[in-house]
Amino acid sequence: MIRLHYSNRTEALLARFVEQLRAQRASTHPLEPVQVIVPNRNMEAYLERGVAEALGVSANLRFARLERFMGAWLERALPDVRIMDRTAYESLLLALLHDEARLGVPALREVREYIDAGGDADARDVRRVQLARRLGQLFEAYGFTRPELLDAFMAGELGTHDPDLLGTARFQAALLHEITAAHAPRPVFAPRAHYVPLASALRALETLPEVLSPVAEGLLFPE
Repeated sequence: MIRLHYSNRTEALLARFVEQLRAQRASTHPLEPVQVIVPNRNMEAYLERGVAEALGVSANLRFARLERFMGAWLERALPDVRIMDRTAYESLLLALLHDEARLGVPALREVREYIDAGGDADARDVRRVQLARRLGQLFEAYGFTRPELLDAFMAGELGTHDPDLLGTARFQAALLHEITAAHAPRPVFAPRAHYVPLASALRALETLPEVLSPVAEGLLFPE
């Protein structure tokens, strides 16, 4: 069962977190690790300090980021699948952005112009890395927040009528379609067939007779 607690005051959420942690520890062995999902390292440090101040000690808290936690859970449930995370997206994007022939398609004209605007070779390489890193984070986030948009992009469609997104959506869709298309070069880190977006993995779970519980006595602390 998922219980949602929300507040616009972080200290109120911390108090509720400590209360739930105390109740959970009362029903389990004190040395049993507690899984806690946090959005970033700052929130992790805030919780560690808050728990230590409230309980006298902060121990056996196993922190994880939502993306990595979900990926590890899904890969346990689907052992032949690897989730496309930001690192996988970034690697595929970097390979594409260094391939002049693949960048030559009309749909990627804006991307080529952005890279070439960097000037010398070093400046263009910096732009390639920055663009791959930013889009890797963005595509991973789409898997959690806008899976339908990610599906549309992979199909080569814009997938949106939002005028604020239309300009960037055009080249995002072209890039994502190119790096996930069947004809695209295979990544060196694993066979292409094993890498799927988060939404595709979640849909695959529907075909399983039994699914592992993603959070066993776990706690989620949002931003």
